[in-house]
Amino acid sequence: MCLWGICGLGATDFSQPDQVKLQANYASLPLAFIKNEGQVDEQILYYLKGREGTIYFTKSGIVYDLIKKM
Repeated sequence: MCLWGICGLGATDFSQPDQVKLQANYASLPLAFIKNEGQVDEQILYYLKGREGTIYFTKSGIVYDLIKKM
């Protein structure tokens, strides 16, 4: 399972150990919750933007908007 660009980095010239280290470093980056102050639909309270899509937090639940890679 891939979340927020942790896999499929597109760095095919890295050796396997280098790629694992890069993925671990990338995975340790903090996620930033963005408060909705009119940037998106008014139902959304906070959201997270990542390489693989966006997660929206509303009063009634969580909405995932994932990017489909071809």
